[in-house]
Amino acid sequence: MIKRNINIFLVSCAALLMTACSKYLDVKPNSSILESEAYSSQAGFENHLNGVYLNLASQSLYGGMANMIAPELLAQRYMQSSPSGADIFKYRVVSSYQWGDPTTKAMFSSIWSSSYAQIANLNNILQQIDGKKQLFVDSAFNKVKGEALALRTFLYFDLLRLFGPVYSVDSARDAIPYYSTVTRGPNDYMPANQLMDSLMRDGLAARALLDPQYAYKKSFFSYHAVTAMLARMSLYRGANAQAFDFATEVIRNQPGKYGFNGPGGAATDPALSGDAVLAFQNAKLIDVHNKYFSEAITDETQLLFPFGEVLSNCFEGQTADERFRPSIFALPTQVPHTSYCIYKFSKGNLVPIIRASECYLIAAETAADPAEGLRYLNLLRAARNIRTLTDATNLNDNIRKEYMKEFWVEGQLFYYYKRKQTAAIPNNYGGAEVRMSKATYVVPLPESELAIHQPKN
Repeated sequence: MIKRNINIFLVSCAALLMTACSKYLDVKPNSSILESEAYSSQAGFENHLNGVYLNLASQSLYGGMANMIAPELLAQRYMQSSPSGADIFKYRVVSSYQWGDPTTKAMFSSIWSSSYAQIANLNNILQQIDGKKQLFVDSAFNKVKGEALALRTFLYFDLLRLFGPVYSVDSARDAIPYYSTVTRGPNDYMPANQLMDSLMRDGLAARALLDPQYAYKKSFFSYHAVTAMLARMSLYRGANAQAFDFATEVIRNQPGKYGFNGPGGAATDPALSGDAVLAFQNAKLIDVHNKYFSEAITDETQLLFPFGEVLSNCFEGQTADERFRPSIFALPTQVPHTSYCIYKFSKGNLVPIIRASECYLIAAETAADPAEGLRYLNLLRAARNIRTLTDATNLNDNIRKEYMKEFWVEGQLFYYYKRKQTAAIPNNYGGAEVRMSKATYVVPLPESELAIHQPKN
């Protein structure tokens, strides 16, 4: 086999996979793999795939910017404004949807290019693997291919949710380019509904490859993680019956695999990672905490923190809630901050990406009978140590409140608001609500992408 170096990168952020004349395939933050090693053995394919997982867990993606930072700013989670209107906070331009500001453009351009770089890596694996099936033993072929398909589907779906149209009203509009193979030229933009068709097909194919009996590990895409992702995707496109079936399958299989943290569990696991069906592993997660959330950041304008009134309103004064423990949200004791700091990722190395709790919320929203929906919602509330509800009249409003409580620093609330086309959302400093529209829900495509080709509509 000819040893040549394939450097995977984006040309003007269009997800082009280019080939250079050297020896290494760069897929890890601090290492590289010979192409001949990557595609000449089962271990090589597995190492290449592990490199993608490591990159996804990095600060540029799901160990920071793509979940903890950017979508949380858009959802008004962090104090970035003040009653006086003073422009003093580091990311105020992002939280106020100033898409033309250089800081905002750089943030979302980085997410776009980093995501497509990993899609290119995954396409390379998927394009090679079918011709090398003889290299694999037992079920390893299905596992590697299934995980690669699942990861690619996951990345495309998040790009669609961030940069795509408000699906409930504009599903026929062009969204993002879809690449299923290695290519040198840019692909056309795919309408959101056609992209969802492709992603559901890919997700189902991944699920068919992944055996429910594989040894379970949170840090890799499993059969149940794919099923939870399919529930999320089905709900997004309005296929409620399908979403309910996927979500309840995960719920039925939760015990023994990803049970909720018990009372007091936040003290040792503030990320409450017990119910995570997928959690990317980042050995340097403390660096993310120190950079964005630590009480050691003495300049509060550089710190990402929730305004006290926003936090208390969110949790409705229910201090027994496992998600509101002092090991997760607390006033600093060593520095003179007057605001709560977030300690969710100050311990451990797992970043929850898809939770079983989301499946309870999906089941609650899509159950044919509101009383059954309330039962699923109450199962989640009981697991989080708050009182159960007796009246299903305000079920949808109570589901919204649980999304607000459940996914702090995880990026899911903005996507909930966008899916529901919520007209107004709580402000990040407890003032008047923020009016939302297509202009605030749809992140513009990066200029470098638009320089190559424009959407048709």
